Amino acid sequence: MIRITGRAAALCCTLALAACFPPVTTHPVGTPEKPDPALAGLWKATMSQSDPGENQAYFHFVPRTDGTLLVVIVSAHSKDGDVMAAKTTTTRIGNAHYMNATLLAVDKDKNDTDEMPPGTMPVFYRLDDARHLTLCLMDEDKTKAAINAHKITGTVGSGAFGDATITADKAELDAFFASAEGRALFNCKDAKLATMTKMD
Repeated sequence: MIRITGRAAALCCTLALAACFPPVTTHPVGTPEKPDPALAGLWKATMSQSDPGENQAYFHFVPRTDGTLLVVIVSAHSKDGDVMAAKTTTTRIGNAHYMNATLLAVDKDKNDTDEMPPGTMPVFYRLDDARHLTLCLMDEDKTKAAINAHKITGTVGSGAFGDATITADKAELDAFFASAEGRALFNCKDAKLATMTKMD
């Protein structure tokens, strides 16, 4: 797993990333579309795998003129001003909606970029209605199994905590995520990142 340090580590623990990042891809999934307007605004999130009392955060999705969404994430319990940010694009493959997230350094005095993942983090998202949003990450064990079985091109680091990186080119990557096997990597039961409610 890719370790992170400093403020990002503290916030990631709060955000249920356990101070490490989920599997990444060296190419974004799908073809970037215009930012999904349904995402824009402020959401209050319950992080699915954080401890009770430490599992609340705010996600602010801000559309940018370059066709991306800036996502600013702040723990609802932070006393140190911890914050994370990501540049994302949205896309759709079949009926599935995805974000491709690249983390951004928010504190130039810290080495936030030194140990960031070498690619983008695909995130499956589902809008249950205009005010309720679910985000799901790729399941690490399933991703490693798919790579090791040569169902998708990638690398798996050594040991139980080795990183999983999908290195497939765009054509292979998109074809895989259009398949049932690719969609199954996003385990919304065990690898759910958050459920969110839009703020007024």
